[in-house]
Amino acid sequence: MHLSRLGGGVSMLRIGITGGIGSGKSIVCNYFEKLQVPLYHADDEATRLIDHNLKIRKKIISFFGEDAYAKKGLNKAVIRQRVFNDQKALTVLNAITHPPLMKHFNDWCAAQKKQKHPFIIKEAALVFESNSYQMLDFVVCVVAPLETRISRVMQRDGKTRVEVERIINKQWSDEEKIKRSDFVIQNPDDELLLPQILILHDLILKKSALYGK
Repeated sequence: MHLSRLGGGVSMLRIGITGGIGSGKSIVCNYFEKLQVPLYHADDEATRLIDHNLKIRKKIISFFGEDAYAKKGLNKAVIRQRVFNDQKALTVLNAITHPPLMKHFNDWCAAQKKQKHPFIIKEAALVFESNSYQMLDFVVCVVAPLETRISRVMQRDGKTRVEVERIINKQWSDEEKIKRSDFVIQNPDDELLLPQILILHDLILKKSALYGK
């Protein structure tokens, strides 16, 4: 835990919560929501903006072509194929999408600050991979045993073990994420979560200058 690096009396804090597939980061975020902490679903908001923001849409189509979008939104299969092993295409995609996504998050945070919230939670799968951790005060990593993660995803998504293992192998390892995180929540089962969350919640409140105002 590295909360000491934040010093004392920091204004509204931005807390990132991340973790590999099946780690249970959404469950952790749900607990914080029950504690009246505003929650920003980064992946959901990114999908919504990329699907419906006309400026983003025009720029992506201009570079990737008309088939970059289907009726319901971004044609993810096409985009994945275009950026696979093509660093230039990936760089262009990030240049198109990242600025409006960052602005949306910053605007949302500004609105929460006006409401005098001591801190907010940003749930995102790719906090480190996307470098979005740079916009956060610190990051919480949720981890769980590998077999537990595999079992959860198989039951939740109806995927085979091979499919789940393929996804996990494409993601950063827990060890890599832990090294870069400020706090780790162990989530082998739901019963052990709440005590960890309450401790973390109390620590964050004590670091925020908005707490009690």
